[in-house]
This record gives sequence, C-alpha cells and structure tokens, in this order.
Amino acid sequence: MRSSAIQHLAISDDSAIVAAAFFEKTVQIWSWKSCDQIGEFETVLDFGGKRLAVTPDGSACIVGSYGRRGHLGGGIAAYSIPNGEILWHRTDIRCVQYIRLSGSGREVYCGIEGGPAYVLESATGTEIIGSVYTAHKLVVEKERYMIKGEDKVLEIPPNSFALLDASFSPDAVCIAEPRNALNPREQPGGIRILDLVTGDPRCDLVLRSNHVAFNSADARFYCVAHSQIEEKECSLVRMAGTELDCDQIIMLGQCREEAFSPSGRLLLTAHGDVYETSTGTQVAFLDFPQRDYPNS
Repeated sequence: MRSSAIQHLAISDDSAIVAAAFFEKTVQIWSWKSCDQIGEFETVLDFGGKRLAVTPDGSACIVGSYGRRGHLGGGIAAYSIPNGEILWHRTDIRCVQYIRLSGSGREVYCGIEGGPAYVLESATGTEIIGSVYTAHKLVVEKERYMIKGEDKVLEIPPNSFALLDASFSPDAVCIAEPRNALNPREQPGGIRILDLVTGDPRCDLVLRSNHVAFNSADARFYCVAHSQIEEKECSLVRMAGTELDCDQIIMLGQCREEAFSPSGRLLLTAHGDVYETSTGTQVAFLDFPQRDYPNS
C-alpha cells in the first residue's frame, strides 16, 4: 500500500461529501457518489487531534488548530464547500484537540486541551450556552468521565490515562481507551459499553481502537480494531457482549486513518475506500493522492 500523509478525514451520509486533509493546512473535497474531487483549499488545520468535520448538508467544513503562530491565524474556522471561502474564524479559541458536529449539524463541539469544550453555532461560530450533545454530554476530567443527561449525571471511572473516542446509542455509551503497556493491570484500556441509566458495563472488550461509532441502521456499535500483533493492520468489527461474539466485518489492511459518518452507516479510510459498515460492502473508491510525509 502506498504511503499517505492524510491525517484527518470526515464523511457525510446525506450530502455524499468527503473532506480529506493532507498532513497540514490543505483540505480536499470529494463526492463519494461520483468519486470525483470537487475542491481544494488551504485552512488553519495543523497536525494532531481530530480537527475536521463536515456539515450534514455538505455546505461547509469546519477545521481546528492547536494554535501555532504564523499558521493562518490558528483557532477554529468554517469554510464553504467546494470553493473554500472562509465563513467565520475564531482565533480566540486555542489548543483545539477535536471537533464534532451535532446530528442536525447546527452545533459544533470543540474540545480543547486543559479546559472545557466550546459549543458553537456552525453557521456563525457564535458560542452557545447550555447546549448538550444530542441527549447526553460527555465531560472528560482527569479522574472521571461525567455523562450529563437531561435529568441526571452519571460518573464513570477511567480505565486508562486517556480517552480515544466515544459514541452514544439511545441507551448506552461506547468508550475507547488506550492500553497502558507499562501498567496493564491498573490501566487495562480497551473498549467498554455502559448502560446510560445505571452506569453498569454491558461488555468489556480487549480491543485496540481509536474510532468507535453507533450505526443507526442496525442499532449496533462498531469499531476499527488494530491487531494486537501488528498495530497498522486493522479491521472493521461489529461489537457484542464478548470478544468471541464480535463479528469481523472486513479486513482493512494497513490503514493510517479512518472516519465513520455521523450515522455510523459508512466508514471512510485513508486509502479512499468507502464501506457500508453493517455489510462491509465497498460503495465507493476515491483516488486520493498518496503523498509521503514531509521530512521535517
């Protein structure tokens, strides 16, 4: 497989829009239905984190930056698709680590290092006070995760030193954490699915994964699991109560980056492959330029 410098991916179900960011700044826009590239522009994006999102209607992509000086102003910004015209830019928000959109696409959730998340209007970048992520909001603190619902707060102790990804179903949350090779007994990591009412675990899986998703079509959780032997080898897995009950949907090979669509029905890889998650059927191939990493 050719080497790729793709570091961020985002895919929309409804509009068939894909955004692919190459190492830093440059974002390409593709259609996964026509398999054509329809735009390319420079942004404030920089290396690291999960800092790229596409609105459900495909009209804008939103990117973030950790905030290095001289990097197009840093912060978080929205760009029109496909021409890259800047719609709004918040240079006051620094140290951006992840960006996600609500199901409606009207709200942007911007997580920053060492501080609370911002909730912004996706159309204007204006901060929203008191909004929550769908029915629940996940707050990550050093010693605990707090899931805030409409009428209760659920506290969950971490199983590791970091949170890699999380996804909600109507009645459960799926949490992915890294394994601590130096202290695996105290910090086992892996994936947990917990009941949102009681906080009780439904399953505890020793799977290594950076990306989890809830598929609204078949009401199941999925992940991209990395091999315990060769980290770059990965596969699409439908999760169940035990590892033996999990289904390996398709082998993805050596894949550096991937992204689920907001509904969880699609998976996009840095190779340019688009799959239906429930069946593993490939529905599109996007001929991404496979650019090597820069030397510095």
